[in-house]
Amino acid sequence: MKLERYLDGRLYFYLMHLSYGTGREDDREEHWNYARENKLIGLDLPDDVPKNWNDMSDSEKQSLRRRRPMWYKQFELFCNEMKKDDLVVVVNGWDSLLGIGKVSQPKYNYCKILSETRTFFDHVRNIKWEMAQNYHKRIPLPVRLNGFNNTLLKVKVNTRFWMILSNIDLG
Repeated sequence: MKLERYLDGRLYFYLMHLSYGTGREDDREEHWNYARENKLIGLDLPDDVPKNWNDMSDSEKQSLRRRRPMWYKQFELFCNEMKKDDLVVVVNGWDSLLGIGKVSQPKYNYCKILSETRTFFDHVRNIKWEMAQNYHKRIPLPVRLNGFNNTLLKVKVNTRFWMILSNIDLG
């Protein structure tokens, strides 16, 4: 079975890193277990986005856009462009796949306590896991995703990451 089975005629999907900025393997495993069990994906940057993204003023968002344009785009993708039924592929670093899911609700939620306690990320979306591997049984990618340095990326049909990921053998 290949990822293309889940694409179902879509012309894009979202690619998401699982990380927490520390690079610690324990953090990744804990966050992946939380994501699987609670059917969530998440994004946060508490020092620069200390509240609900859509409650931030235009000037606050523009300040972030000037200082950290990559993060501005990621929050826009996660909070405003991602839609119900969009496909999300979650990878661990550049070399393995953890899960594939569909966004199950039309809107994201903001839960500051998740970030404050380092339980998970504070901007979250509900997801229906189509496939969610045990952290220690993740699927190796055929090639490293060198250049995927964001937390979130919209992958469009016929791009390099599309070609790599749509042909992965999922077993």
